[in-house]
Amino acid sequence: MSAIGKKAAIISLGMSCQSSHQIRSNISLLRSLTRDDTLEVKSLPFDWLICPPASATRILSDKHRFPERHELAINVRPFWMPKNTYFWHHFRDDNKAYDLDRHYEDTKKLYLQRWERFDAVTKDPNRRLIVILSNTQNDLIKTERRVGTISKTFRLSEIISNTKLIEDSFGRPTEFIIVTAADRFINDARPSSNVAIFHHSLDQTDWEGDVEQWNNTFSTYFISNPLMQAS
Repeated sequence: MSAIGKKAAIISLGMSCQSSHQIRSNISLLRSLTRDDTLEVKSLPFDWLICPPASATRILSDKHRFPERHELAINVRPFWMPKNTYFWHHFRDDNKAYDLDRHYEDTKKLYLQRWERFDAVTKDPNRRLIVILSNTQNDLIKTERRVGTISKTFRLSEIISNTKLIEDSFGRPTEFIIVTAADRFINDARPSSNVAIFHHSLDQTDWEGDVEQWNNTFSTYFISNPLMQAS
C-alpha cells in the first residue's frame, strides 16, 4: 500500500511487496513524522507488483499503463513481458489458480482506477512526494531464481538514472528513500541530493521486513529532512 494525505504522499514503487507492507505498518509513525494527520493507506498500481526500478521507469514512460492481453504470459506468476513486471497477486481465483483470460478485464479495470489515483497524486504540486524503493524482501532470492528475468541487486548508478526519469515523469520535485542490503547493493556512483540510501541488516521474516529497521529508516529520514517540501 501507499499513503496519501493533504500534505504528503508516500508511494511504493516496489520492487516488491515489502515496501507497501511497511508503509501500511508504519502509517501512524508516518503521520507523525510528516506532520500530516490526513495520511491514509491507499492502493496504488505498484503496491503489490514484482517490479525492478528499470521496469517502473518503462511503465511510467508509456501512456499505456496496463498490458494488452498478448503482452501477458504465465512465468510462475502473471508476467508483463515487455515491462519485465509480475502481477504477483492478481489474475487468480479464490483457489489461487491463475486465469489470464477470465480475469483480464476486471484486473484491468482495477489497475486503471489505481492509475487514475496515482496520476492525480503525483501531479499535485501541493503535496510533498516521497517514493520508496526496496530490495530487502528475503524471498526475492527465490523469486529471482524462479522467474529468471529479474535481479534482486540494486546498482546505484542505475538507481540514480531511474530516479531522474521517474521524477521527470512526475514533472515535479520528488524525494526517494532507497532501502537495501550490503549484499544486494553495488555502490558505483554518488547519490543525488534527493536520493537517500538506507542499509538494512539480515532479518528473519519471510517477506515482510523488520519493523524496527523500517521504523528507524523512516524516523531518521524525516527527522533529517523536515523542510524538504514540494514547491
